[in-house]
Amino acid sequence: MKKFTLLLFCGMIFSANLNANAPTWDIGYCEPPQWGECTPTAAVKATLSGTTLTITGTGKMVNYRSSNDIPWNNIRAAFQTVIINDGVTSIGIQMFRNHTNLTSVTIPNSVTHIANMAFEDCTNLTTVTIGTGVTSIGPRAFANCSKLAKVIVQHSIPFSIGRDVFYKINKACCLYAPADWIHVYKIADGWKDFSCIRAIGN
Repeated sequence: MKKFTLLLFCGMIFSANLNANAPTWDIGYCEPPQWGECTPTAAVKATLSGTTLTITGTGKMVNYRSSNDIPWNNIRAAFQTVIINDGVTSIGIQMFRNHTNLTSVTIPNSVTHIANMAFEDCTNLTTVTIGTGVTSIGPRAFANCSKLAKVIVQHSIPFSIGRDVFYKINKACCLYAPADWIHVYKIADGWKDFSCIRAIGN
């Protein structure tokens, strides 16, 4: 029994050390000056564990002028899943652009805006789940996501989306929306272009 307790305690310490050493970046919103860059705040953080990037905190993410400016640029090929926790309210410009091994992302109800080119060129992205809080999506947010097969929108009423949000996605991609609002999505600008529109759960 003592041996088991010691092993369990050691395992807990090892796990805690792994979490403590996980790469973490500050990506909270900052207001850039007229010229130059600003330093992202710690209000929102990104933490990498294995192949999963988890976003935590409160408020908006910072915007980037280029996807090459993202702090994890050199290792972004390692990401397969992005988890955004409740509390985050927007996804920044070019935040996950060209993350070519990313396969799925879930956007929580606290997020209200997905910015321009946020997931553009994520060529292996297959599934996107968009929570009830999102009310706008910027231009080209999911453009060139050529393997996108399923977009799940939990918002009942179709909301405004920018130009070319779903430009050159998989032609067979299905949009899933609340059953009572399928008929509205089928005639709404930007949403009606999906070749397949179904009720969530079907």
